[in-house]
Amino acid sequence: MAGLLAALGVHHFYALMSFALCAFVIVSILLEFVKGASQISSKSGTNLMTAMVELTHRNTRRYGGYLVHVGIVLMFIRIHRQSVR
Repeated sequence: MAGLLAALGVHHFYALMSFALCAFVIVSILLEFVKGASQISSKSGTNLMTAMVELTHRNTRRYGGYLVHVGIVLMFIRIHRQSVR
């Protein structure tokens, strides 16, 4: 992400690092959802989206926390993007 933004013309070090860390958090959470959903999908024979919903119902505290972190990252990106302009 930092390399892509640098190629697009962003040269502020802290902006590059913060957006790269935001991308890392989002990708990590998405991989966690896909990994868990694929386990449920293979056991129950459902599709991936249904398995993701089932996953959040099975462990609401864990996956709800992941969703909250995605929301915080998105807010951070929006606030940081406004301050860079």
